[in-house]
Amino acid sequence: MLAELPIESVAPDRSVALEAGMLRAITDKAELSLGDRFCLAQAKAAAAKALTADRAWAELRTKLGIEIEVIR
Repeated sequence: MLAELPIESVAPDRSVALEAGMLRAITDKAELSLGDRFCLAQAKAAAAKALTADRAWAELRTKLGIEIEVIR
């Protein structure tokens, strides 16, 4: 099913993992999971937009310097 979607699956590297860990302090109040932080760290590393259905992420746009789009 995923193969039909226009998305690319990317395995995180060490720098993305470290960035995800560093994001904890910034995202603590929004209670983001480790998976959420990995998504944001990967978007930052790729200079890509992060897509989410979690409205709490929208408040983090400015703090993180990552383009975030809430999809619903």
